[in-house]
Amino acid sequence: MDGRQGPFSVQPMKNVLGVMVSDPILPVLAEGFRDAVSFYQTSWSPAEHGPEVSIEGRPYTLPAVCAWVSKFDDRLPQDILYWFLRHMDARYTDLKDYLVSNPTYKTAALCLAKLIRDRTTEYERMEALRRGNS
Repeated sequence: MDGRQGPFSVQPMKNVLGVMVSDPILPVLAEGFRDAVSFYQTSWSPAEHGPEVSIEGRPYTLPAVCAWVSKFDDRLPQDILYWFLRHMDARYTDLKDYLVSNPTYKTAALCLAKLIRDRTTEYERMEALRRGNS
């Protein structure tokens, strides 16, 4: 299943002003994203490639959750926003600034996906060095 499709589709619709808007994020998906952030923080490892978060009883990878959440412009809860601001170091200054000016699920999903990619890249680099020294 690719990260752009799945059980959490976004249905654009027009509001009273005729402007296209999306449905708000489903509470179960918002909770799934909270679980993904918590799992990343506490025990996620790039060495493990299986599903990490359960949403409605189905397992999903963190990148899949990020892909679905990236479709929603709903305001991010303060505790999740502050977690990102505390855990993104100087390498992420531009991304942090963007998150501060756009504190949405979409931006937070971008941030988490970037943290995942960077941690994975670092892990792969260290593994290559370890194999080279064996």
